Amino acid sequence: MAVALSFRPSHVEGGGTTSTRHYVVKSGEDFVIGAPLTINAGEVDELDTNDVTLIVGVAGAADNSAFGFDAGDSPVTVTGRANTVPVFVAGRDVVFFGQLSNGTTALVTPDNANVGEDYGLVRQSDGTWTVDEADTTNVVVTVIGFDTSLDAPGRVYFKFLQSTLYA
Repeated sequence: MAVALSFRPSHVEGGGTTSTRHYVVKSGEDFVIGAPLTINAGEVDELDTNDVTLIVGVAGAADNSAFGFDAGDSPVTVTGRANTVPVFVAGRDVVFFGQLSNGTTALVTPDNANVGEDYGLVRQSDGTWTVDEADTTNVVVTVIGFDTSLDAPGRVYFKFLQSTLYA
């Protein structure tokens, strides 16, 4: 499978800017930029596709990349800082983009049949996430548009379902 684009915010419907907040990362997590994140007890971790609730947003950086928290700057022995990550906050008007796949096998070129459909998400072998047109059970997002002129095989624009969002 070709390397998928990381999820990123596209725009806020009606104008405005995407909110970014910093959260403490749950111990033991390992995710890449663009990973969908959930929140539990004030800490974020990567989405479990079998539990698609409490989505707070999309990682704005890879895990263990915060200043004072990486392999060369141990937070325990040097800085004592918590592992944090910036998160592009998902809201009912926030539109993200990424790519469409059929499970973990191949990227799919989006078309009009995908618009308005609810799909799940799937983590690819390289850690990036895609909108999974094969998953109509554990739905997380609604595809609201696509653009095949930008990236092969094309971008899909999506919003997280209100029922999956963290209040």
